[in-house]
Amino acid sequence: MKTYYTSDLQKGMSLNGETFAVKEVQLTETKAKKPYYRVTLIDKTGSISGNIWGDKFSQIEKSSLKVGKVVVIDAVVEEFKGALTLNIERVNGVSEAVLDEYVEGSDFDLDELMGI
Repeated sequence: MKTYYTSDLQKGMSLNGETFAVKEVQLTETKAKKPYYRVTLIDKTGSISGNIWGDKFSQIEKSSLKVGKVVVIDAVVEEFKGALTLNIERVNGVSEAVLDEYVEGSDFDLDELMGI
């Protein structure tokens, strides 16, 4: 069960065993040519970017780090250029998830919007 949603995150928070869905993942390099993953994670309240630095590669389950998968992470919420970002320390897959926790939703009633 989720403890924190993206809308709850604040600079300095430590996340331990939090679940998110993977929206984007890209293996890229720093200016110093060191590899790292740049990821975007989502839940029903929004999205947040994060990085997995090369020294943490041994702490990630690479098979779970795919678009559409739900993952459990350990991370620290940081701020970079005025935006919150995750410094991700561990990633594992989950075998079962309540999928509506990871799809962005609306605060409006669908029937009301459709005029039903």
